[in-house]
Amino acid sequence: PLTPPPPLGMPPDSDDDEVVITDEKVGDKRGRSAPPRDQAKAEGSSRAQGPPSTSSTPTPPVFRLLWTKGLPPRDNAGCVKITDVVDGDIICAIVMNFAVDLQWFLSAAPTLRNTPTILIHGGGGGPKLNAEMPSTWTEFRPHCETYGTHHTKAFVLFYPTGVRVCVLTANLSQGDWEQKSQGCWMVDCPLKPRQDPGAKVAPASEFEDDLVRYLGAVVDEKGRGWWTKLSGGGTPDTLHRVTPDTLRNYDFSAAGVKLIGSVPGRHHGASLSRWGHMAVRAALQKERFPKRFIRTPHLWQFSSFSNTKKNQHEDYLRQLQVSFSFGTVELEQ
Repeated sequence: PLTPPPPLGMPPDSDDDEVVITDEKVGDKRGRSAPPRDQAKAEGSSRAQGPPSTSSTPTPPVFRLLWTKGLPPRDNAGCVKITDVVDGDIICAIVMNFAVDLQWFLSAAPTLRNTPTILIHGGGGGPKLNAEMPSTWTEFRPHCETYGTHHTKAFVLFYPTGVRVCVLTANLSQGDWEQKSQGCWMVDCPLKPRQDPGAKVAPASEFEDDLVRYLGAVVDEKGRGWWTKLSGGGTPDTLHRVTPDTLRNYDFSAAGVKLIGSVPGRHHGASLSRWGHMAVRAALQKERFPKRFIRTPHLWQFSSFSNTKKNQHEDYLRQLQVSFSFGTVELEQ
């Protein structure tokens, strides 16, 4: 079963939590009451019953910052470690990232060491990557044009009763996870209920379609998908039988977000609005905003920008500004 991350506003369980005792109550430095540590652990274990059903998720999953080494517990409240993300009875996994320090990752998330896993990466792992890869792992490097790279950072973790999807900003390295400002968004989704023969199948959610479409677009230089590298018989609950359409078995209706993928290459026709900032444009075009959104600024944070010439750089910025300005503004009477 899945072990959910710590609830918002509550520091991760660690020995360096600073608490104060006032009137025989336990509280943190901000004066909030908090359950004793053993009670908190018991509550955490009672929640670890697998992915929540959609009815038990009243609000969309949230974006979390990653835990930072050296900060006081108050500043790490609500933040998550890699063991909060990669946890539980994982059957198989899809791990996507750019730069991979595999030795650190396997020591930080040992549950994946013997778990069937496909690593889809951008070549930032160095020559030691293959030498350190467990026998249960398979490597796949997507095709990119010159100067392009596979930069997606995400996990798709399969469990007996559901799936966890986590989108990250961090490379798989200790420095990125413990010493930089990074974040993640994740959601746990259950298996869809079994349908009676001939029963009408519920329509897929937009998140499901976007996720399946993205995973299907991750191919090599010959157009072969990552799933073609998986071999062997196996059963439906092993990596040998996983394809993008495997995600159709899960109910993503509680995801609560729009998934925007980025696929290197040249896009035209219908695919032009499926990826990158053009997908942002298409998504915002469906939205309506209050009048106060007129002329509001754009705030973007990123670690790097595409290597373009000056005139191309300015043109690309204008394209981004247009895409992020789409949508209908409701003019008040």
